[in-house]
Amino acid sequence: MQVLTKRYQLDFLKPTLYSVPLSDGSVATVPIFDVKAQIIAFLNDPLQMREENFASNYDIFTGKKKQASSTLDEIHTGSLWETARLKYCGDDPDAFPLALICFYDKTNTDVFGSLSCAPFICTPSFLNQDCRNDDSNYMVLGYIPNLGFGKGKAKKQTSDMKLQDEHNCLSLITNQIIKIHNGGGFWTEVMGRRVCVKLWIHLIAGDTSGHNNIVGHMNGGRPKYIYCDCKCLFEDLSSPIANCHLITSEEIKQARLTNDGLTNLCKKNISNAFENVPFADQVFGLLGSVPAEMLHVSGMGLLKH
Repeated sequence: MQVLTKRYQLDFLKPTLYSVPLSDGSVATVPIFDVKAQIIAFLNDPLQMREENFASNYDIFTGKKKQASSTLDEIHTGSLWETARLKYCGDDPDAFPLALICFYDKTNTDVFGSLSCAPFICTPSFLNQDCRNDDSNYMVLGYIPNLGFGKGKAKKQTSDMKLQDEHNCLSLITNQIIKIHNGGGFWTEVMGRRVCVKLWIHLIAGDTSGHNNIVGHMNGGRPKYIYCDCKCLFEDLSSPIANCHLITSEEIKQARLTNDGLTNLCKKNISNAFENVPFADQVFGLLGSVPAEMLHVSGMGLLKH
């Protein structure tokens, strides 16, 4: 492996082990991959960058539809796409739109849940649905270990402290995305054409608990607002016609200016790793980029009974 790594100059694809100090005084070792290197390796791979792998009716170099159509189909036909494309690429002929479809959820590898970790995975939005479901097209950006392993009751940690530890680990990934965005993207060659890659996160898939951790929503007890992105009270959730007031990025920003502002929105006062990350949603930001998953929200699996 060492010979092959040196021969083909693949060192940039190896993870870096970061030591992250935790709130209880211990240290977590977090394997993080180079985001830029992962993306370049994907875009330069002729086996993955093939026409049959791309979404139908999509021009990968402009981010626009090849032919006018009102059909709701792949990612680029959604209502958010054109707004995001205009913001990050505009009419720059060299801009290559690269929206990431991300996934974040904890997985257990043993019966007791001790050997668990949460991988942060992404795949390009320009792939069609079959390719986005193929794990050979996934890029793993990092693994967040089980930060609570071996923690007894001797050292008291609040839920806010535990969540801040998790976001401190996640920031090792998101800071790279922010750096690429603030630097105006990066240049590489895609299918024989020199382009400047413009990067943003289009959405993050996962379950309700994981999404609550990402946005900093109160996960336990019975908060005033049950769901993370709206101000619906518990008794409003069964209404067949939703009258939600969705929480905007500006509201979160203003809430941070007062002592109990975030608490009133049922959010924890932490330094969020996704604070300055470029998102597709320009109004709701992070809260608009963590769509509900049907299993827990609508009881999929129970509905048939």
